[in-house]
Amino acid sequence: MRRVTFSFAFVCYLALVIFPHTALANESANQLARQVVDQLMNIENDKASASIQKLEQKYPDYPLLGFLKLAPLWAKAEGSYDETVRRQTLQKGLKLLSHYIAQAESKIVKLPDSPEWRLSLGLSQAFKGLAYMRLGEYLNAYHFGRAGRDTLRSLINDNPNSEDAYFVLGFYEYHTGIVPFYLSWLTWIIDLSGDQKLGLQYIHRAIDHAPILSPEATRLLLTQTATDPNNACERKELAHNMANRYPNNEQFPWLEKQFSRICPSHIIHVKGESS
Repeated sequence: MRRVTFSFAFVCYLALVIFPHTALANESANQLARQVVDQLMNIENDKASASIQKLEQKYPDYPLLGFLKLAPLWAKAEGSYDETVRRQTLQKGLKLLSHYIAQAESKIVKLPDSPEWRLSLGLSQAFKGLAYMRLGEYLNAYHFGRAGRDTLRSLINDNPNSEDAYFVLGFYEYHTGIVPFYLSWLTWIIDLSGDQKLGLQYIHRAIDHAPILSPEATRLLLTQTATDPNNACERKELAHNMANRYPNNEQFPWLEKQFSRICPSHIIHVKGESS
């Protein structure tokens, strides 16, 4: 019994000392990655940049490092009213995404079962497609958007608990699922048809469970999906919670006010009493 106990302890020691990319290390990297997302959401761009540098120093092989390094650039492109600046920023982002895609593909050759690198690949492909769409290059947008969809669908099929993947898949399903009926034949032909209901289920799953991208899933649910009297109260509550969590972001108080116009206050009160 002593010999078995010693052997087990020695194996644990080797796992901690010799193999730095343990589950504990991955968890620490994920926590730092989530901190970056929270800081960007709270408009703390300098702090986010410092956190990205820290993440790169401590975990240089972290699969989502490149995607996070791209985030401030993406925010700049999305928030710019100068068309020239916006296009130049998107072009720079495309070059970085090409590099991250090649890096992920190289890693997957060596680690074909790595859900983290498959997630990195799928996110990079999907956002490259989105960048091309913003630039009006629709054939490239279609190619990379579908590639990202296929990578992430394969990922959740093999690893259903890859919760951050549901963020991108949810918006893919939602937006391709609300194409007007007279164009639905076209989305079917080019294999871009989606399911609006499934998309919302995926988005809510990401909001509830995605360890890194949950805040962005929440923001995009509030800003890029349809609001009606059936969901306005829930969205008002979500916007209120986000406003409290990210007080520097003026978007959430504004959204809360917009949802309040559709959701009477007494509905929230009744809902609270019944829960």
